[in-house]
Amino acid sequence: MKKHLVQTISNKAAYLSNSILYRSFIAAIDQGLNSFVNLIVQFILIKTVTKDEFGYYSLGLSIIMYLMSFQNAVVNTPITVSLAERNEFEKNKYVASVFNGQFLFLIIICSLGAVISSITLVINTESAITALVMSLFIGSFGVLNREFLRSFFFAEEKPLKVLKLDFYYSALYLSLIGIAFLVYKVNVPLVIIFMGLAASFDSLILNKSFNYKFNFNDIKESFKENWIISKWALIGITVTHLQGFSYLYIIGLFLGSAAMGEVSASRLLLMPLGLIINGWGNVIRPYGAKLREEGRLKSFFRNLVLAGVVFPVFVLAFTGILYLYSDIILKYFFTGNYKSIFEYLLFWAVMSCVGFIQANASYGLQVIKKFKSLALLNAITMVITIISSIFLTQVWGIKGALSASLIGSSIFTIILWYILYKSIFINAYE
Repeated sequence: MKKHLVQTISNKAAYLSNSILYRSFIAAIDQGLNSFVNLIVQFILIKTVTKDEFGYYSLGLSIIMYLMSFQNAVVNTPITVSLAERNEFEKNKYVASVFNGQFLFLIIICSLGAVISSITLVINTESAITALVMSLFIGSFGVLNREFLRSFFFAEEKPLKVLKLDFYYSALYLSLIGIAFLVYKVNVPLVIIFMGLAASFDSLILNKSFNYKFNFNDIKESFKENWIISKWALIGITVTHLQGFSYLYIIGLFLGSAAMGEVSASRLLLMPLGLIINGWGNVIRPYGAKLREEGRLKSFFRNLVLAGVVFPVFVLAFTGILYLYSDIILKYFFTGNYKSIFEYLLFWAVMSCVGFIQANASYGLQVIKKFKSLALLNAITMVITIISSIFLTQVWGIKGALSASLIGSSIFTIILWYILYKSIFINAYE
């Protein structure tokens, strides 16, 4: 009897550790940590650099996010949606060769770019753009290697490893910024370089998961296999990025870097929600791939719908709290140059809700490998978003650019959910 009770408790503990709720909970803690670190860094910059410089930081961050999206298309997403169908030997060989191929590519490109931009900076020491470019080459090397490991551990359904990885990264990143603040000063290129150094130490020195063995035939075969999926995903993420960040680029083009800094600061209060969306994707995609292999896509669809209902309620409640304490937030976290940011907060709240619902449909289509549909539809809505952004920005300024993004995202979301529903519930019977 006692032995049976112990076995039952052990089975329940194992079930809990493998459940979607448990993994989502750990992923939420992890995203909370990342959100907290990003908020601290950006509030430090808001307090110490000009609005123009913060605008450049926002531009640099958007470029890093595109590089991460590019990596997701070519490397991370193919791994996430295909690991469930491989045996242990094939899985280890495939993942190791992809990691080594990415590492080799990054070390060549980032080293070359950093050297060229450094020489250019020596010639013209006053060039803020050149300094930003140099820091992006240095920073992206570490950031992309760390992101690969995060995606792999999520795909393996080991969120605690991700949390450990991000804890070390956060501690080192904030320590470097703190030392610079006390000894020298904090500026945008330095912060991006510190981001890359902390991520490199975290992912390359502390990581024991992969051996650096460059078998070029294995690397070639793995990326050739990835290309079947990634060729459409790559188009999809490019147009998704342009659609999602067109407001920032068009505001910078028509209104200047200070306006970029202002709109980015207004987004800052709800930026943790974007990280939650990405964290949810890291959990739900491998879970969906497992359900796909078990023939339970309808159950997967219901999970997506439930999450799409719960998240907007949380967003609106959180936004209400921010408005309630707006005076305190402006006083302690921003300077006088950012008094107007609460004018745009409601836009960001609605866009976060639509963005999560859109992302859920996108994750669903990725799991059932409808990458071509995602890419083509995204391209159409991107054109609509950019054209409307150009027009509305000139008419209503920042609010016009945000309105255009909301229009494009809403159209895209409706179409994606229709295709996902049709693919799972209608086409399955044809």
